[in-house]
Amino acid sequence: ILVGAINLLAHLGVEFTATASLETILSAIVYVIDLGITLGVPALLLFEKSDRNSLGLQGIFTWTDIGMGVIGFILSMIGALIVSALAVMVFPWIDMEQTQEIGYENISGFKDMMMAFLALVVIAPVAEEIVFRGWLYGKLRKHTWAIPAILLTSIAFGVAHGQWNVGITVGVMSVFMCLIREMTGTIYGGMIVHMLKNGLAYYLLFVYGM
Repeated sequence: ILVGAINLLAHLGVEFTATASLETILSAIVYVIDLGITLGVPALLLFEKSDRNSLGLQGIFTWTDIGMGVIGFILSMIGALIVSALAVMVFPWIDMEQTQEIGYENISGFKDMMMAFLALVVIAPVAEEIVFRGWLYGKLRKHTWAIPAILLTSIAFGVAHGQWNVGITVGVMSVFMCLIREMTGTIYGGMIVHMLKNGLAYYLLFVYGM
């Protein structure tokens, strides 16, 4: 989403230096707009408002959520490795080594690192979980069984990332995050899974790779 917003501004002729702070602010704005459209448009056009319960945001984080998140993260990573290997066997043209564009190509210093961490490991997981496992899965689950709702949500989540290799990984991850919501009734465990996955990617890209 962040890269798409930056590219859109570039096409519109808006020139700016993509500092880590600016990219983080832009990311937050884009996610707020996304949440506003996702939650607001159905409420205005269909008179179908979303409350905390329908979004899986009732209550607060619990130790159960944290435990489910850790377990879900481990299982989703194992599942992603298996599904990715099978996908390459069936579709050998898929490049599983393709680099994901996430912005923050030129960061340096502690401040930039913290800005990137805030955007990628905190803001993105929270906003995307509200949209996909909160709103989308919640709406689908009202009208169908768990399995179709899980599959449709996970396919949509994978497609939204715009790359085959990333889409496969996050699609498998989404299956486990949907299952966690199904079992707990909230999206907090899914947020933990998402944060751990993005945190691992952040470490590999910006810490280990330095």
